[in-house]
Amino acid sequence: MPKTPNTPKSTSLKPYTPSPSPLNDTKPTITTPKSKTPTGGSSPSNRRPWSNEEFTQLFDHVMKNGAAGKKVWESAVQGRTANQAYLAWQQTLAPFLRAAIETRRGR
Repeated sequence: MPKTPNTPKSTSLKPYTPSPSPLNDTKPTITTPKSKTPTGGSSPSNRRPWSNEEFTQLFDHVMKNGAAGKKVWESAVQGRTANQAYLAWQQTLAPFLRAAIETRRGR
């Protein structure tokens, strides 16, 4: 048979009552931590939207060097990381170009 823990059987415990004075009732100051920037990236380029010039520069770079390989994206756009350039190509430019080609075929 399992052993039961020994618990005190005192009835002198009182429930918590808040202090009536507002000076004694202080709340802790909670500070939210600042978001960390990913390693390898600079903070100003992390969240800014892509400009038309940057998209044009990325398009020209891909037309000249191709879109295959990891090293291709490193020098694609000045001020942008390789990952940002790759994602901009995969999520914005390539789908736009595919849609433009598809609509052109229908004519």
